[in-house]
Amino acid sequence: MFEDQSLYDYFSGCFQRADKVGFALVDGREFLGWIHEVTEDRILLAWTPSPFYAQANDGEAWASEDEWVAFTALVLESIASYDPSVPGWVNYLS
Repeated sequence: MFEDQSLYDYFSGCFQRADKVGFALVDGREFLGWIHEVTEDRILLAWTPSPFYAQANDGEAWASEDEWVAFTALVLESIASYDPSVPGWVNYLS
């Protein structure tokens, strides 16, 4: 699919540049962090460490464990990456 290939290219670029990315998932969660790996149809998410997450888990962990997510689980309109040259967030669909 062209759309999947386009997402693959986008996330591959984010991975190579170590861009911080953010988006909503169709299950209602919101992701903020980095891409650790990209395949043809999914990405490996590395969640941003958070003191709030640590408090919720009695300080045992500062971030959720890395998680594989399919492209179909992403809300396309919400996908953005941080571009320090702007500086600011740049939407994937822009």
